[in-house]
Amino acid sequence: MKKVLIIEDNKEQAKKISNYFYAITSDLALERAYSFDEALSKIQNGTYDIITIDLNLSSRKNGVDLISSINSVKTTKKPWIIVISGYVNLKLEVYDNYDILKFLSKPLNFSEFKRLVEGILDYTIERVKCYDIVVKKKFVTYKFNLDEILYFEVLNRNLIVYTRDQKVINLGRYTLREMTHLVSETGYKDFFQVYRSISANKNYFDRIVSSKSGKFIRLHNCDTLLPISKMRLTEIKSLM
Repeated sequence: MKKVLIIEDNKEQAKKISNYFYAITSDLALERAYSFDEALSKIQNGTYDIITIDLNLSSRKNGVDLISSINSVKTTKKPWIIVISGYVNLKLEVYDNYDILKFLSKPLNFSEFKRLVEGILDYTIERVKCYDIVVKKKFVTYKFNLDEILYFEVLNRNLIVYTRDQKVINLGRYTLREMTHLVSETGYKDFFQVYRSISANKNYFDRIVSSKSGKFIRLHNCDTLLPISKMRLTEIKSLM
């Protein structure tokens, strides 16, 4: 059973989001918080699988402050954070600075919300031993040792995992952010986003290669050169 916390100062809107959840599944333990202080108290005293947050909480502190508080908590299991807000001008800022799964605009589209929540419910993660995860998606089970993953990338909207023993595994239509979240739940800290669609295991970093088309990183046990974003180049050099 998934634990859900809805943070929304408008009680009618909170009820609507609750009904949306229950229209998708009844296997939920659902709570609501109508203010910053109430939400912060629940977050500090409980654990949740999914948290929806409205940015405007009609108080001195807002949803962004709550997200910052959640992100700062050191835990092996962080909640999926879904922002539901009419402040679309803050969308890029929130994505760039905070660990959230999705920013959904008001008025909330049920079809979009349903696809997102079903995607979360499809995934279950078990920590088998140190840095082993089992990812179950519907009727397919994938078992990974994170130390053996070279990199993962989003290609044609599909999430692809590349392993040290040359396996290529297509996990379907999931984002890089979602995979990063799955990995972070294990406490594994060695993946680094080298490009907008690629995260690589820094334990396999070999050297940086220059060409006319830009900078690339070569990984041990891998023939593919991975592109490097200019803004990440300095940090990558510091990791090698």
